Amino acid sequence: MKFIYYFWNTIFIILPIYILGKFKFWSYIFAIAQRVDNEFPLFTDIFTMFIFMPCFFLLFAGIPFQLILILVNGPFKRLIITITVFVFVFSFAAILFPYSIKGSILISSVALIVSIVYLLISYILYTMAFCGQTIK
Repeated sequence: MKFIYYFWNTIFIILPIYILGKFKFWSYIFAIAQRVDNEFPLFTDIFTMFIFMPCFFLLFAGIPFQLILILVNGPFKRLIITITVFVFVFSFAAILFPYSIKGSILISSVALIVSIVYLLISYILYTMAFCGQTIK
């Protein structure tokens, strides 16, 4: 079970780094703001919503969650720190992207849902691998 946990996290650490690096994420974001030489603006917006933002959230909220899971004792402390990290990443993403407030909140919400699903699956795998608990 530990192998599945490590494999799951390795894939979801490498994949966002690859996608964000491959498509030159930061220069892409500033090109959105300027709308220069953008022949397919709708595709750009959809790509941002379903590919870039979930990768951004997985990278900047998923990895800290794994560290919190290992280093912090007590479920209440883990929950408070995780919520703080999510609020920080959500706020940073809403400010960073050059959309309206409604658009930024919508895009960040979709990414938040994807990352929460990832975190739930990671937590279940963690408890099964290291705590000896099973799903009933």
